[in-house]
Amino acid sequence: MAYTKYGNTTVEENNISSNALQSRDISSRNQVSYAIIDEENPVPPNYDGDITFTRTIYSKKEFNNKNNISFEELNSTNLPIEIDQFFNFYNEIFFDIPKEGENSHTTIVETSLDYIGSYNNPLQGVVDNLNSQVSELEQQILVLEDEIEVLVAQITDILEDQIATQQAQAAYDAYLTQIGGDPENPIMTYSDLQIRANNVVGTDFDDSRAAKDLRQAYEKAKSSGLKYQNRTEGQWKADVEKSSSGQRTEDLFEAIDALKEIIKGKLADLEP
Repeated sequence: MAYTKYGNTTVEENNISSNALQSRDISSRNQVSYAIIDEENPVPPNYDGDITFTRTIYSKKEFNNKNNISFEELNSTNLPIEIDQFFNFYNEIFFDIPKEGENSHTTIVETSLDYIGSYNNPLQGVVDNLNSQVSELEQQILVLEDEIEVLVAQITDILEDQIATQQAQAAYDAYLTQIGGDPENPIMTYSDLQIRANNVVGTDFDDSRAAKDLRQAYEKAKSSGLKYQNRTEGQWKADVEKSSSGQRTEDLFEAIDALKEIIKGKLADLEP
């Protein structure tokens, strides 16, 4: 027996004669070969012999047309509850759900809006329209306020002018009544005549003839029961003329005329 080494493997070899090898070869030729049958896993008769594999190659477009690539088949269509049942439960516990926080109405709204994407509230158009109307009304209010301010100023000016005119008219009417209603023959008081006569005659008026004549006219009217204190221009001139000695009435007439002009000037100033 001999051993032959192939690398790290040693193979045992038996020395067999050439005659023995030839007889073994002839013997093997005369033997019949039988197929090995696996009784536990028999091969179907159709698979006996050669097997031919066939494959079909599709383009990308044809493959997409023949196959669903959206993964919809992977989505489960079996819901734990029906949609109607969900909304029935939701309506029953609606007021028990908190408005804010985790698992709240706010959570439902935000989740739904995120899922829907661009959501347009049907009432938003109404709200926008109302906001537009409010803005227009605010502008109209501003315009009206400006117009009211202008009107108030105008009315105030008109009323002030009317009041001033009425006051001036009242003052004019009061003074006209005070002088007897006739500026050409106004009522004059004895004291005013004394002042005017004093200005005409000078510093010696009390001892002058004009002062004595004016005093006599005053006393005569007083004793006769006439209106001696307040008398018209014509009455004063008539009494002075009767009371003056020597018919010297120039100084007193000058004083009466001067007082008349003063009265007319004051009335002209008061005229509205």
